Amino acid sequence: MTLKDTREHLIAALGDRENRVVAMSGKWGTGKSHLWRDIKDNSGDEDIARAVYVSMFGVSDINQLLLKALRAAVPVAADDSAWAERIRKIALAGSKIMQGFHRGFGALEELALLAAPQFLHGRIVVVDDIERKHPKLSVDEILGFIDELTQQHDARFLLILNDDKLDDAAKHAWATLREKVIDQEVRLITTPEESFEIAQAQTRTRDDFASRTKAVVDMLGVDNIRVIRRIIRAVNRILAERALKPEVLDRTIPSIALLSTIHYHGMDDAPDFDFVLNAGSFDHARDEVEWDDEKGSKDEIAARRAKWRELLRELGIMSCDEFEELVIAFLKDGQFDASGVTNILDRYQREADQLLAQQTGQALSRRLYWDIDSSDQRLVDEARNAIPHAKYWDAYLVTILVNELAQLPGGPEVGEAFVQAWIDEFRTREKTGRDADEDLSELHPAIAAEIRADVRHVAETANASLLEVVRRIVKQSGWGATEEFAMKNATALDFESTIRQSGMDDRAFFLKHMIRMRNERRNYDPHFCNATERFVNACQSILSAPDTDRLARLIRRVVTGTPLGRELGVVDPAAQPAARPAEEEGPKPA
Repeated sequence: MTLKDTREHLIAALGDRENRVVAMSGKWGTGKSHLWRDIKDNSGDEDIARAVYVSMFGVSDINQLLLKALRAAVPVAADDSAWAERIRKIALAGSKIMQGFHRGFGALEELALLAAPQFLHGRIVVVDDIERKHPKLSVDEILGFIDELTQQHDARFLLILNDDKLDDAAKHAWATLREKVIDQEVRLITTPEESFEIAQAQTRTRDDFASRTKAVVDMLGVDNIRVIRRIIRAVNRILAERALKPEVLDRTIPSIALLSTIHYHGMDDAPDFDFVLNAGSFDHARDEVEWDDEKGSKDEIAARRAKWRELLRELGIMSCDEFEELVIAFLKDGQFDASGVTNILDRYQREADQLLAQQTGQALSRRLYWDIDSSDQRLVDEARNAIPHAKYWDAYLVTILVNELAQLPGGPEVGEAFVQAWIDEFRTREKTGRDADEDLSELHPAIAAEIRADVRHVAETANASLLEVVRRIVKQSGWGATEEFAMKNATALDFESTIRQSGMDDRAFFLKHMIRMRNERRNYDPHFCNATERFVNACQSILSAPDTDRLARLIRRVVTGTPLGRELGVVDPAAQPAARPAEEEGPKPA
């Protein structure tokens, strides 16, 4: 039954005055309170419009419930002239009653308790959150409250209950109410689509975010409006209104929605965070093969894992990276590294561009080779439209396309545009150094010339003094491909020559920072390979000189007491045990 159907049935039930007590039940967060507010605000029925709403959350006795109902009733009653007059008369009568009592009875609360039933006379009283009442409030007290107001004050009730997560006491209370007082019950079953519409009306998001979030919510079967609103807020917060490509939204929103659903318990039998983070891992692949081959365990856990893997496939979550880790950190802590998100999303944008470019280039190559039905002009026009993608192609694909276009009228012009776009992009890339012996004869001459120039530049840069390379690393607090290349290719002789030939200040700078790199080699070896080891070899060579060699003495001084000093076998005098004084010899026996 849809939300619209439930709305009509509930209005009809409330419109039937023989129904003194109507109940609306359903799962938590599926829109029962929202449905009631919608009916109240848009109903032409005067009784519904003047209904009194009260929540039983935390209510421990009937007096608290009466006072909450009275506070809710007074603003509504004051808007009606007839009811305003009723309030005046009740207040006057109450004042006279109070005058007859002892002055110790002067508490306004007592007057309110006396007046409450009068204010609720003939009204519809909506009681929400019955399952969240305080344990001290008994079912019999609730029954008495309902019975008194319906029988003596012509009141009617709408009871709203979340019945999906009741403890034994709450189940007993609801069963008793069903048996004793409820005349008609309407159960609300909201579809994920309806829940999303309600959630989106309350928590706005971009249209492109909304369409993808809604699709994921439908796949997950989430019908809890509160959970869906939290999903939308997480999407809004993490993606931050960025204009992202459809491919990037497809990469990010399913992960945000699934992880949020898991965190906020929005679905039954959901996987945990670790299972999601391992998507596409060897363990998942092995379990999948064993499950399909019926070699693996067919117990309940294996079946659940198979179901979760299928869910990840449906959502398009084939693997996870630091983005999912960031989402989980946000869900747990409410914070995330905004710059980290930006870097990840920028990378996804580039990857989406590159993927689209590769697909476009491959499709164009196939068309130019196989399509004999299209006109030359049409093929050239399609190639011209692909110029923006050329910067992402590899050099060989550009060459192939240029050669194909050379045979078509107007094609060479487009081919040259491909080459220039590739070269412009190549010049902005961080260079990693290519094999100087690589055969470039098959490439377009302009592309081959650009690559050869790059190889020469890297080689020349690598020949720069080690001192300057280390200086750049320290100054920049980092390094690029050029510095990596130079450090990886430096020999022990290069390090020794730099130490011997540098001036005093330069030598001090070089030794200080190379010693630090060696002592912290776990941070540097993954990037510079064995560079710090060759520095150690250079120091060993210098230390092999006679003790009178001043450079050898300098090396010993600067490494003494450091991990490098111990590695080189340099003795640290401060670490040597103090010499024990010689024991005095006693008189020798005769």
